[in-house]
Amino acid sequence: MIFKSVEEDEREIQQKVKYFEQSIEDLKNRFSSNLSNFQEINMEIWLGQNFEKFGAWEKALSYYEKALNLCDDDSQDTLKSMTILNMGHIHMMRNNWDEALVSYQESLKLCQRNGDQTGEAKAYNGIGIIYFEQGAFAESSGYWEKGLELAEQLNESKLNAKLCTNLGALMSTQGNWEKALGYHNKAATLFEQIGDHRGLAETYHNMGMTYADMDRLPDSNTYYEKSFDIAKGIGDVRLQALVKLNRVELYMAINDTYAGLAFSNQALQTFLQLSDHLGEAETYKFLGALYTRLKKWDLASPYFDQSIFLANKYKNPLLEAEAHLEYGLMHKQKDDKEFAATHLNEALTIFENLKAENDIVRVKELLSSIKP
Repeated sequence: MIFKSVEEDEREIQQKVKYFEQSIEDLKNRFSSNLSNFQEINMEIWLGQNFEKFGAWEKALSYYEKALNLCDDDSQDTLKSMTILNMGHIHMMRNNWDEALVSYQESLKLCQRNGDQTGEAKAYNGIGIIYFEQGAFAESSGYWEKGLELAEQLNESKLNAKLCTNLGALMSTQGNWEKALGYHNKAATLFEQIGDHRGLAETYHNMGMTYADMDRLPDSNTYYEKSFDIAKGIGDVRLQALVKLNRVELYMAINDTYAGLAFSNQALQTFLQLSDHLGEAETYKFLGALYTRLKKWDLASPYFDQSIFLANKYKNPLLEAEAHLEYGLMHKQKDDKEFAATHLNEALTIFENLKAENDIVRVKELLSSIKP
């Protein structure tokens, strides 16, 4: 697979956003005066969703806010809850967890009040994602299971698939890889049946990560390529960056460090453009590991420090633990046992809190290997 340079990707994205804006402004000028309030709200939501696809989160949020301001009575609670749910997603993508949680909980209350079980399941999914990112795996599982039960009762295939792929990610994090693949395969089948390309691309990406964790690198590469091709076709810039970044692990496995650096830097430019701080932190972790391979300790250390700082600031304990682990491995390679033990013990404490059994075993083995 050949990836374009980050500059080419950015130009193409900017052109798409500009063309979309121009087209929409023309349509709004021609037809907005004839729209009912209900139609206008739906139009603003639709515009927000489309800008969200391009990664233009600030623009997306502005349209969702317009839609929310137009919801002026209780008869529009369904549209209101949908809008607030979408706003929660934007806050989540920008790592504003508290604001995202408030939005999802507000949407959940509206849905429960109005008997909107589909909206209720969507809110459970969003709340579950927030708890997952913050390492509260039991809570995330509970919300996702609630959502999945509702989605199955309602025959909501798309929502069912989303919840399955999220549960698959949870199983993978906990080292239950066969269960993870079971959830992912179910999700992929459902997404294919309903023609949801974005959902399918995200699921393939998650499958790629699971196979990488299982050291089945050819399978991992296959699913990363499938994910990237779809993400490119639908213009999902964040997912493209995630695929590029996670492929770095494959390049590290074949000792192609410089290819890993190239892909990491491409991904980093996208995450910086999107203000995706956790994507940024993940990239710094990889950059630290890559420079460790080159024994360029002075370059590796600041990347690890920044990765740990951002992961802690934006409340992602799993990423924080992984960065400490890689930092510890760097010091171990330098034969600096004291600092290696410090970072490995930090990683162990977090992994134990997360009940990440496979990681706990690995870190304990590393700590044993550096004892005097």
